[in-house]
Amino acid sequence: MSYSQAQSKTPKRPFKGSNTLDLKSDYTVIDIETSSNGRKYGEVIEISAIKVRNNQIIDYFDSLVKPSSPIDTYTMSIHNITNKMVLDAPNIDSVYPKFRQFIGDDILIGHNVHFDINFLYDYHEELNQPPLSNDFIDTLRLARRTLPKMRSYSLSNLSQFFGYEATKHRALGDCENTHLIYQRMKDRLSPQELEFLKTLTIKQSNNSRTQVEHLVPLTRTYSKENFFYKKNVTFTGRLKSFSRKQAAQEVVNRRGVVSNQIHSNTNVLIVGRQNNFSKKYQTALHLKHVIILNEDEFIELLKTYEECS
Repeated sequence: MSYSQAQSKTPKRPFKGSNTLDLKSDYTVIDIETSSNGRKYGEVIEISAIKVRNNQIIDYFDSLVKPSSPIDTYTMSIHNITNKMVLDAPNIDSVYPKFRQFIGDDILIGHNVHFDINFLYDYHEELNQPPLSNDFIDTLRLARRTLPKMRSYSLSNLSQFFGYEATKHRALGDCENTHLIYQRMKDRLSPQELEFLKTLTIKQSNNSRTQVEHLVPLTRTYSKENFFYKKNVTFTGRLKSFSRKQAAQEVVNRRGVVSNQIHSNTNVLIVGRQNNFSKKYQTALHLKHVIILNEDEFIELLKTYEECS
């Protein structure tokens, strides 16, 4: 069973921008809060952006958004956004065009920004807007490469690491901290180090692949509501934003179980680049009950737990 049609020959988001590690002094930081972790079931309930020129904040965009359905109790507890707060807020069809005008053609920066961009990209057809095609920089990806020994790369943990107050999962505050963290990570990198990171590919030996089955959780807290809780997960193919071990650790931290091989009890297969025809992928199709996710979908499903950690 395929989670979506993303594994077909036509890309799910064909006009999506490129993920880059270039260091920029002009950019816009974005963040959204949503009522669920995917556009199929969720809606934007808050959207914010910060415009930066020459490394300095020059403008802000911030708006609550009234969803078409009431916000559930679990979502309210995460984002601290209540139904009363959005009662008189504008709808997404009036907010989104203003947001697009604000960001223009800027490079976008965000923490786990794949989630935000994918979510907003999927609005373009129903709102009659051009697809969101801005290139982007993911501070989560950059942090994993520049701070390899951290136990957690949530925005809250990175904020505390750099000496900033942890955010309360509100969009504008997350934008501000993401900007500060990006500036600090830029300061840590020389041009030579950045070029090295951009060309870095992680080669995994058979031994390192075996080690994923022996990973233990590195976090004490977790939510039983997260997608990977008690699921048996297998990976195939190379991922862009993680090493195999890093991706497996994210699943284990959420109390999932990672295996190197597809078994009858496998629940989820994460598929990296150009592996639609791997043996694992073909086996998953035959098993039918296995949910197949590409990397973007994997990252989206990690987002809920990042907010809870």
